[in-house]
Amino acid sequence: MTGGVFGLHEGQLRSLPTLPAARTLGAKHAANSDNLSRYLLEQLGIDGARLRVNQDNKTRELSVRDVARLSVIDETKMQSKIAPPLSGRPIDRTVEVSALKFLLDGTDDSALIAVPSKKDRRQIANAKVEVIDALILRLRNKLADVGDEDAVRNQLARLNSALRGQYSAISDLADQRRQVADRLARHGRAAADNRQRSAEIEVLESRFSLLLDKYESDLARLEMVGEAGTLLGLFTPGICVFCGADPDHQRHGDHVPQDSTSFAEAVTAERRKTELLAGELRNTLADLNSERQSKLAIADQIEDAIAQLRLRVRRLDDAITPQQADLSDLTAQRSKLDGFLSDYAEIAALEEMKDSVEAENAAEKAQAATSLDLKTINRFSEAIADRLAAWNVPDSDRVRYDRNEQDLIAGDQLRSAHGKGVRAILHAAFTMGLAQYCFENDRPHPGFVVLDSPLVTYRPPDEGESDDLEKLDIGVAARFYADIQASFDGQIIVMENMDPPEGLEPNSADVRFTKSVSSGRYGFFPV
Repeated sequence: MTGGVFGLHEGQLRSLPTLPAARTLGAKHAANSDNLSRYLLEQLGIDGARLRVNQDNKTRELSVRDVARLSVIDETKMQSKIAPPLSGRPIDRTVEVSALKFLLDGTDDSALIAVPSKKDRRQIANAKVEVIDALILRLRNKLADVGDEDAVRNQLARLNSALRGQYSAISDLADQRRQVADRLARHGRAAADNRQRSAEIEVLESRFSLLLDKYESDLARLEMVGEAGTLLGLFTPGICVFCGADPDHQRHGDHVPQDSTSFAEAVTAERRKTELLAGELRNTLADLNSERQSKLAIADQIEDAIAQLRLRVRRLDDAITPQQADLSDLTAQRSKLDGFLSDYAEIAALEEMKDSVEAENAAEKAQAATSLDLKTINRFSEAIADRLAAWNVPDSDRVRYDRNEQDLIAGDQLRSAHGKGVRAILHAAFTMGLAQYCFENDRPHPGFVVLDSPLVTYRPPDEGESDDLEKLDIGVAARFYADIQASFDGQIIVMENMDPPEGLEPNSADVRFTKSVSSGRYGFFPV
């Protein structure tokens, strides 16, 4: 009782232990340490669960005190106007509601995503605003010698008009140059064709000249053969030069045709044929020479035309070059103006971003944690109403738990609006209803409740008065003890300053605190 760590002894102890504890547990809950809170939560199977502690969705580990607050109720809390699941400290309201929600639906808040606190958000927002202001200042300094945005836009409009005129002038010159270049290309192709044909003619003339020389050589040879035949008598009638027969004895067909005296006729025929071929070849050579001369004349004309076209191209290029220089200057000016307008647009975007950051800083909130659904609230309210009905409390069927107020509403009024006696009875019903709901729905719960003075402050109605919620029937106490012994599935400890009206059943313990050392039990803690 004077503080320090707890000693954990296995088994039952009927007297103060003399041996050291098998295990020591710290008195304060902390993560990653061996302490009493975590030990008890381990027994409940809920160690490591997390509860939401603020609107920024920050969470912390569940402590056994979060559960005990809903299970162990002292006299002050029993009669307090503060809602049953709350301690009355505004800073703890969120975590206390989360603890009740965890017991009712079995879902903790470990899945919540935290957001920076208001202070952190303000610091982050201020840092962002400083950066944005620095960027805006840099851009404004860059535009210090530039007119305002409207003046830049007007200047850009005039420049675009000048550019359109310049584009048009250059386009006309470019079209002319393109047409001249096309003609120049066509003449170039014609000149190439002409040169190719001239080369072909030159080759043909060379070859045909050689052939003509061959024909003239053949004619000279035939003339020599004819002269030799005359000298040798090959072409006159008489004794056969081949076989020696007299003319009278010579018969047609004795010799092959080439061996006959018709050899002269053959030579003559061959000569005529060769002369004919040579004549045709001379004509061909004359035609080729004529064509070559024509091609040479055409080539001169084409070269003159090409020279004229090249001159026109150079003149057009000379006309386009200054226009293009002017166009480049205008384009550079437009690019510069576009850059100024881009800077103005960036300033506007940064100012909008700054407003957005400031607005987010004022409005940003964590996504709301899921609250208890109405089905769970209704079932929980029924568990509370069943307790009150069993105790014969008036209007018990109209009692419900309000998830917005986190309090009971009875007789169309919040629990806090009733007197101490009714507040105590309603708190007892809340605590027992929560425990029984957890037992029946397999939800985490310590398995016991402790109620300090739930009945001592109520008073029954005076004789002749009608029953109402503020003046409970004298039988409420008897039905209260009967109900908790018969219909409560866990362990319950009730501390009261008055005996149960009808006593307790044999399986229930009735312990009187005598405050006497010599008789009975002195108090909750031994002397």
